[in-house]
Amino acid sequence: MYTQKDFDSGGWTVQDDFPRDMTGDLKGAVEAFQISSSPDDLRRIETTQSKPFTNQKDEYQKEPSSGSYLQSYIPKSGAIIASVNTSPQQNIAQYRRSINEPQLTAAELKHQVPKLNRWSDVVWFIWAREAGNEAGNLRVIVRDNVINDDTKGVIDDIFKTKTHAFHKPWPGTTFDIREPTSEDGSSQTEGDNARALLGTPHGAGIAWMLADHKRELGERSLKITVFTGADFAAPRVPYYMVFELVKP
Repeated sequence: MYTQKDFDSGGWTVQDDFPRDMTGDLKGAVEAFQISSSPDDLRRIETTQSKPFTNQKDEYQKEPSSGSYLQSYIPKSGAIIASVNTSPQQNIAQYRRSINEPQLTAAELKHQVPKLNRWSDVVWFIWAREAGNEAGNLRVIVRDNVINDDTKGVIDDIFKTKTHAFHKPWPGTTFDIREPTSEDGSSQTEGDNARALLGTPHGAGIAWMLADHKRELGERSLKITVFTGADFAAPRVPYYMVFELVKP
């Protein structure tokens, strides 16, 4: 469990004066999962690694990465809506790419980021602060406007849409991770697809969160719904994912 000291010493800052509205494409999911969209219930918070910090690996002060995580936290509804998220590692890689510098190895990268750096850890820290004693009631995490090519590639593969854009507005399609997987890999079952989605960059952070916070959340399984924006004529049809944290 990370503390306020870890947050502050890691160079993280908070900004929470963002607009608090839901996009039109999310309206169906918000209503279906009974997520409050009232400004009184929702806090839209961006955490940014914006200050120099001392890395415990070598004790030298490091410059901030500007990695940032923007979510809407709705404790009353047991919900988090994840909007724009770029880890410190991703930001460092993007910067080095922009100046034509070679990428750091995983071992080297550890020296350039604070101890508190993963999406799952930073977001849980803020969630626990906002939800207090109700943190264990987290029941749904929405991934808003998925643009990561790796995640979209997995979704496209599931729906066999390699030659055209995936287009399936809300209610989309739901996959239950409790369903059996294929034994020989000859076909894709609902369980296979759910596990593939959990293994994407947008699913992995949620898997880490569930694994790291069993004490607060208890045993949970997942149902994963994927859908797109309604406007098929848009240059890039936005993808969305809803992870429902299911109790046994």
